[in-house]
Amino acid sequence: MLFSILDEARAYRWDVRVYSIAWRIESEADVVVGAGDDADVLRRAVAIVDGKVLRAVQVEAPSLDTTFVFDGCRLRVFPVTARSDPSRWQQWSLRSPTGRILDIGPGASWSWRECGTGGADSS
Repeated sequence: MLFSILDEARAYRWDVRVYSIAWRIESEADVVVGAGDDADVLRRAVAIVDGKVLRAVQVEAPSLDTTFVFDGCRLRVFPVTARSDPSRWQQWSLRSPTGRILDIGPGASWSWRECGTGGADSS
C-alpha cells in the first residue's frame, strides 16, 4: 500500500509505503478493510485514506505497531515477526521531500537512510 502526505500548499510530499502483510483500516465504529481481503476490496483501500487529513502517527514500543490517524479512519500496521532479521522487509517506510527515508522494522528495529542506499543511520 502506498499513500502520500501533502502539506496545505502541496509544496512538500511525504510518501508512506506499507510493506507489512498485516494491516487494516478502521472507521470510528468498524473494521473497513484488512490486508487479507479480496482484490476488489483492497483496491478501494487506498481510496479510503485518499485526501484525508493525517492527524497523528502513533508508534507503540517495543513492537513498533503503528497507527496512522486520519479524519474519520485509522490505518493500523502490525509487525509479522519479532526478529530484527536484516534479510526481512521493513513494516513500513516514510520518504521525506529531501529523499531521506525512515524504515520501521523488521522486528523492533528502525533506521534512517538516504534514497538509493541500504545503509542505516541509527536504530
